[in-house]
Amino acid sequence: MDSALQYSAVVFGTVAGVVALSFGTSTIVHYRVAKETARWRAAQESTDDSHHAPLVRFTVAQAHRQMREHLLCRRESCERKAQAFQVLVDAGRIVPASDIGESTSASS
Repeated sequence: MDSALQYSAVVFGTVAGVVALSFGTSTIVHYRVAKETARWRAAQESTDDSHHAPLVRFTVAQAHRQMREHLLCRRESCERKAQAFQVLVDAGRIVPASDIGESTSASS
């Protein structure tokens, strides 16, 4: 009888630990998602000059850096990311999704 009680205590402790861990993990994930969503919205609504196209075309290295800095921006609304993307396409570093679809359908 004593071993059954110990077994129950171990099982209960394990279940309680798993529940506490999952609650803590889900709270952290929820916080991170909310934080990233706020960053994304701020990037989309930004009107500062950092999103305007540069006067001189980027080098490939600069384009890579701009793509990282404007990760949350959309090309349609961020001229800087759009130009950086085009430089990388022209250099053969990025293949647009529309080109991938055309090449697979042409080879079929």
